[in-house]
Amino acid sequence: MLIAAGVGAFATLIICGLVIAVMPDNSSADHGGSPGADPSTAARATAGTAKDPSPSRPAQTVYLTDLDPVSQTANVLDPRQTWTDRPVIIDGRTHEHGITVGLGCDNQIREYALSRRYGHFRATLGLADDTPNAAPTSMKIAGDGKTIRSQTLRLGHPLTVDLDVRGLIRLSLTVDANDTCRDGTIEIALGDPLLEP
Repeated sequence: MLIAAGVGAFATLIICGLVIAVMPDNSSADHGGSPGADPSTAARATAGTAKDPSPSRPAQTVYLTDLDPVSQTANVLDPRQTWTDRPVIIDGRTHEHGITVGLGCDNQIREYALSRRYGHFRATLGLADDTPNAAPTSMKIAGDGKTIRSQTLRLGHPLTVDLDVRGLIRLSLTVDANDTCRDGTIEIALGDPLLEP
């Protein structure tokens, strides 16, 4: 009986070894993730799309246009009064990664989730060169509800900002209508807004 049990155990070990030897390797070399990771998850991580910034991943330098805003004002009757991600020209310089919004009767607000993942915010602020109305306009940048920078924007006078956003959960952009209706004819722009670790 002991001999039969020993032979059975030995045979089981040999079969397990053969099964392991012929199984496909699911290591990180094949899928870009950790051993045993779900291939679809690993593929998404490898792609590195900033549109879904998971707080568990280390921060990377991204344009603000790579992130989805968590909230923003929009005007269904006048598309000019809706935040838009598009190339923009500010003071003769083209910014391939731009954000624009037309100012009407109400303040325009856009908010992003930073989840304490970034250290600096850099951007060029101003009025777009093709703005129909060049009236000076004020813009406020806030973090977690507190104003970081408030600035009056004028056509032909762009402003470069470099702001400390360490530890911030939310970043918001607000363009102030100052209780005056402008029918979306003032085009406010951010050129190449960059978030860095």
